[in-house]
Amino acid sequence: MKINSRQSPSDSLLKYVTYCSNAIPVNQHQEKPAWQQAIQYACQPLLQGHFIVQSYIDRIIALLSRYGDYMILGKGVLLAQAKTKDGVLASSVALTLFRDPITMQSGKEIRCIICLAPQNQHDHLDFLALLLQKLNDVGWCKTLFNRSSQNELESFIWQSMDNS
Repeated sequence: MKINSRQSPSDSLLKYVTYCSNAIPVNQHQEKPAWQQAIQYACQPLLQGHFIVQSYIDRIIALLSRYGDYMILGKGVLLAQAKTKDGVLASSVALTLFRDPITMQSGKEIRCIICLAPQNQHDHLDFLALLLQKLNDVGWCKTLFNRSSQNELESFIWQSMDNS
């Protein structure tokens, strides 16, 4: 699976930002729902960058399958995470914005998946505080969801995260 994603220009916990302009590619060999494939897609840069292993992604999907959409933060954003022991190699975050909404198993729609992979219980707290601050800003969310290309998304995210 080829993903158009670029690594962070800084030493931020946020390592990758990806804009997905196409529908999630369906794997003909697996009959997985689109939301599961969207999570696999959103976590792929961290997998390819050796920040996580596949079992981490599998665990996120298993948790959502079992417990429902509890990882949805609202406003169309899903915070995908599992425990460090499930396959985190190094602390990292990947943000993926989908052009088209992804329908979760409950029927709720999301457009953004943030894959959070913390190495411990502390190193991601500042990032989460900043993220929640941004998500509570209606203007910031509107601007995020109006991005329509990889370059637009990168410019917006790197600028808004650096200015905080």
